Amino acid sequence: MNSTALVIGGTSGIGQVIAEVLSITHTVTSVGRKEWNFVTEPCPYNISSFDTVVFSAGVEAGGDQNFVNQSTDDIELTLQTNLLKQIHWSRIYCEQRIGKGQLIFVGSAHSMESVAKHKLMYCVSRIAMREYILGARRELAESRPEITLALLRPGRVRTNFYRNKHKGIITQEQEDDYYSQGTYMTTTELRPYIDGIINGTLKYAQEIIFSSSPI
Repeated sequence: MNSTALVIGGTSGIGQVIAEVLSITHTVTSVGRKEWNFVTEPCPYNISSFDTVVFSAGVEAGGDQNFVNQSTDDIELTLQTNLLKQIHWSRIYCEQRIGKGQLIFVGSAHSMESVAKHKLMYCVSRIAMREYILGARRELAESRPEITLALLRPGRVRTNFYRNKHKGIITQEQEDDYYSQGTYMTTTELRPYIDGIINGTLKYAQEIIFSSSPI
């Protein structure tokens, strides 16, 4: 097991599942905000030394409200976490990496379908991230074709993301009602999709959209 991976946002939710799948074939370093706040702190690792780097961190600061009523700090945190700092650290990885490398980003299928009410800044950050990945992939094909980029776009997945966003605001009954409004996947059901993109069993697909049925 010589391959190494850094999973940013790998201590909970989808990131934790990715870290667990990667650990079968990689030595994995999983970090959350407590281990490394990648928005405000310098990287404590040589990020380009990892064979695979996963960006699974995401926030929706300020909760569900009209963007006019959101604070500048909440908007800034959402854009920095979901977009700008991921661009920053992935660009450094591409600049400094020697040899083959893999970047995996976790986006959102829901945000690409429509800009949901009172989720404008979150959806903007996810849509812009997809465009960045598509553009970066084209440019890397010219300059660094040995580095691959993949985008995982989960649909509705039952993790702590929704619960933490509404901490102290919603009850368990309200959370259950939210998930009952449509199909959702458990983190266990995500594993085959994650394994496919990491190990190539999905023909090295560059963009995987998770759903509640097999691809």
